[in-house]
Amino acid sequence: MVFYIEQSENEVLDLIKDRLNLGPKIVFRQNRRKTFKDTYSLSISSRKDITSIINYFNNPLLTPLHGQKKIQFEHWKNYYHSNIISVPL
Repeated sequence: MVFYIEQSENEVLDLIKDRLNLGPKIVFRQNRRKTFKDTYSLSISSRKDITSIINYFNNPLLTPLHGQKKIQFEHWKNYYHSNIISVPL
């Protein structure tokens, strides 16, 4: 299971990584097809980091996700929870 985020500004991913104390490196993706801008990506697959993301977005004290992002997150979270049972610790 992987949580993947891609952004055109490196600072945004640095902030997310620092705020949630995530481990993986931010990767610079350049020279893709002419129609794509250069971007930065963060792939998160450790159980600890994924749990941090879920807890962050489920925090009732923060502004919640809305619309399509909320639907995507809920779908991903439900998929994660339904598959984590079969993954050994």
